[in-house]
Amino acid sequence: MRTALTLLLTLTLTQPSLAKPKPKITMADAKATALKRMPGKLKSAELETEKGKLVYSFDIITDAKKIMEVQIDAMTGEVVEVEEETPEHEKQEEQADRKRAAKK
Repeated sequence: MRTALTLLLTLTLTQPSLAKPKPKITMADAKATALKRMPGKLKSAELETEKGKLVYSFDIITDAKKIMEVQIDAMTGEVVEVEEETPEHEKQEEQADRKRAAKK
């Protein structure tokens, strides 16, 4: 029994997929930060791991009708990245999402 507990603890601590960190920042707080940085209408929001960081990702439609992606660090609340979503960029993200899903 002790060996099984030790093995489980070791796997949990060494396998990132088993020990997912919990965000310290709420989705509501991250959303407020994103909309302050990039005013507009919220199109979508999700919590994801991007480049090894847990981030909230928000797609925001601006007054100029551009779709901007704003990423907020889920641990610190800092703005990580702001970039325009182009059809090519969205296609690349969808392909990466499919690859990640296939690995699970």
